[in-house]
Amino acid sequence: MYRRLALIAALLSVSLGAANAETVAQTFEKFGMIGTWAENCKAPASDSNLYQEYSILPSGLVARRFFNGPRANFEYNVLSAEVSGDQITLDVRNLEPPYRGYGIVMIKRGDKIRLWESANEYGHSQVLDGAAVDTRVATSWLSRCR
Repeated sequence: MYRRLALIAALLSVSLGAANAETVAQTFEKFGMIGTWAENCKAPASDSNLYQEYSILPSGLVARRFFNGPRANFEYNVLSAEVSGDQITLDVRNLEPPYRGYGIVMIKRGDKIRLWESANEYGHSQVLDGAAVDTRVATSWLSRCR
C-alpha cells in the first residue's frame, strides 16, 4: 500500500514538473531572442555582417539561422534552452550532414546579444569568454533588426 502511494506521488511530481516546464519557444520568447540580429541592421547580410535569426518552427522548436546573403548558409534546430540571469544556454544541432551538435551560451544586455561560449559535441571550444579560441578576436554585439 505504501509503495503504491509512493509510486503515485512520484508520478504526480514528475507529471506536474513536466507540466510546468517551458518549451524552447517559450524560453526564447520570455528571454526576448526571437527575431533577426546583426552587427549592422542597416547593411545587407554579408560575410562581414552575418545576420542571425531565431524563429519558432511549427514543431515548437526554435530554428537558428545564419545569413551572409539572401539565403541561410547555416541552419540549426535549438533542442533545449535554459536561462540564467543575462545568459541563455542552448543545445543546437546542425540540420545538414554531418549533423553536428553544439553547446552555446549567449549573453543579452538590453536589445543586444553576443556569443559568449561555443563548444562542439566533442567538447572542443570555438569561443570562450566572448572570444574565438584560435584567434582571441572578440565576438560582436548584435542588435535586434526585427
